[in-house]
Amino acid sequence: SLEELDNLSLEDITLLSNELNNYQTPSGSTE
Repeated sequence: SLEELDNLSLEDITLLSNELNNYQTPSGSTE
């Protein structure tokens, strides 16, 4: 819910997004 999102800080959301992006990188990525 939106109220639950309000409890998260922008930094928390950014860190979670970065983790998701890391999991979604193709297996051929050089990263």
